[in-house]
Amino acid sequence: MDWREHIVSDPEVLAGKPVVRGTRLAVDFLLGLFAAGWTEAQVRENYPQLTTESLRAAFAFAAETLGDEGFYPLRRRAVWCGCWPTRTSRSRVFKFCGRRAMTFLAHPR
Repeated sequence: MDWREHIVSDPEVLAGKPVVRGTRLAVDFLLGLFAAGWTEAQVRENYPQLTTESLRAAFAFAAETLGDEGFYPLRRRAVWCGCWPTRTSRSRVFKFCGRRAMTFLAHPR
């Protein structure tokens, strides 16, 4: 199955999120329904414009997209150690405490 026949991305529709062609139903929304325990029958009953092929295309799109990504688990510690920031980048403050580096998303105040 070629998901490109069913999944499109248009900047004018949902700010360019991938959606099922001819609808405003985003792929991530549909995957969220299935993650919440909805069945295919329930999805098709509530959104009759969807077909079995368009739902399969959403899964194929997600599989291909995620297959291209690398995921690396990061350990984050939300501990304030009292050290001052030693290096900053736009929205992150890096703190070096002994041998460990901690990343904070905003400047501590």
